[in-house]
Amino acid sequence: MYEQKLLETKQRLAVVKGKVSLILDVWTSVNHFAFHGIIVQWIDEYWELQELILTLDILEGSHSGVKLAQSFVKVLEEFGLMNKIAAITSDNASNYDTFFQEVQRIFTERGLNFNEKDQRVRCLAHIVNLACQDALKVLKKQKSTTGTATGSEDPQSESDPEISGSESDNDSTLESNSIYMKLKTSIGKIRNSVLHRETLRRQCQAFGLKHNELVRDNSTRWNSTYHMLKRALKLRPSFETTLRSAKHLEKFILTEQDWEQVRGMLGLLKPFKKMTLNLEHKGIPTMSLSAMIYIQLYNHLESYSVIKHINFNIT
Repeated sequence: MYEQKLLETKQRLAVVKGKVSLILDVWTSVNHFAFHGIIVQWIDEYWELQELILTLDILEGSHSGVKLAQSFVKVLEEFGLMNKIAAITSDNASNYDTFFQEVQRIFTERGLNFNEKDQRVRCLAHIVNLACQDALKVLKKQKSTTGTATGSEDPQSESDPEISGSESDNDSTLESNSIYMKLKTSIGKIRNSVLHRETLRRQCQAFGLKHNELVRDNSTRWNSTYHMLKRALKLRPSFETTLRSAKHLEKFILTEQDWEQVRGMLGLLKPFKKMTLNLEHKGIPTMSLSAMIYIQLYNHLESYSVIKHINFNIT
């Protein structure tokens, strides 16, 4: 089956008359396997966008740019794409700087044209996420009006099967009495306890709320902080009652003023979520949306800074 599909893919690419674009990504699974994925896209003779997955390799050893480039070139050779590249899209990880330098070096050695400056496309969704993470660094320091949650543990100290170590948002610069850390730590404790999860489920029933698990964020899952805050706010009555049910969780309860800060954070993050979803549409090119997205997010951040009813105490 694999050999048949491989042959069919090569045959489809062999008859492509124009250039192709490639999308690269590297990520680590929850069981700590590192994957390198390559997708190829092109416009066919009927002006329809076509897409194929070329490879999904398990990486071993370091993820250096040179190593990724050498692996990438082998894939291009296997599928006959060395002279068909229009552009390559990747995220903004530092190893991709080295990657593109190495790809250009290899192409130049072989007498082929590739210009790193002109043919590299930085993933806009990743750029939006980086901008959002910078904004969150400020928001994550907003102090709770209840004071310090004395003895609060690192929210990653208890294992969570849905979050791998490589994805953890373990920022030692955050204060334990920040609204963000109180939420994340308390959510982690509830998620990692069968007893607390059952208490939350029963409290959802008591308050007439649809039961959903609390969400915990991390820096590599786009919009995860938005989803964490939104779910906590939606389940607030059952969430707070669950915290009150255990002595060691009471210190994480937020005040009404704290929850107003949470609503403010959601207001800031919502457009980022909307824009990343727009960029994730399959089947249509999204590069033409770049300027619009930059302008809309810039205007949002500018207007957000002067909104009167949201008062972030940034220190």
